[in-house]
Amino acid sequence: MLPTTISLETLDLVWLDLDALTAIQSGDAVAGATLLGWDNPHRLFIDEEAWMGRLFGRRLIEDPRNNTWLVRAIIHRDTNTLVGHIGGHERPDERRCVEIGYTVGERVRGQGIATAAARGFLDAMASSGEVSVARASISPSNVASLAVARKLGMIEVGNQIDEVDGLELIFETHLTTPSHESPSP
Repeated sequence: MLPTTISLETLDLVWLDLDALTAIQSGDAVAGATLLGWDNPHRLFIDEEAWMGRLFGRRLIEDPRNNTWLVRAIIHRDTNTLVGHIGGHERPDERRCVEIGYTVGERVRGQGIATAAARGFLDAMASSGEVSVARASISPSNVASLAVARKLGMIEVGNQIDEVDGLELIFETHLTTPSHESPSP
């Protein structure tokens, strides 16, 4: 299990629990230009991303062990702004692998937010002792996400055809305990 909030230098990765996902899905989480009290200029989790509340809410109901492994809001702490989201698709599998995904609002891309958030999420997974491999499946045309995966030291290990997204390249990295922390005894 991961902490509910992973605090980085300027970002907080805040886990969206079932109540938050239900509020997002119903529209109750939206008040003007805010979502769950965060400024939301990129309209994340709204419009074309409304499916996320349903999908991850269903995964939590079907298997509560998915808990803190799933979707998190990326919050810029100084401005209380929702700038993206990151998380695992499900809890660790039998290989101790978690597939991650991430999105950053269009107007803040290219500022290192996705890389910092992904690195922080990978460090938290490694520190948990429950994950040894992180995976990402990325469209070959998604140049920005490919660059993030490579900055994280992920290596292309294959490809797959996704029913919705088509061809995806599969990247993996083996996790080690972050150097700034000691391994658990």
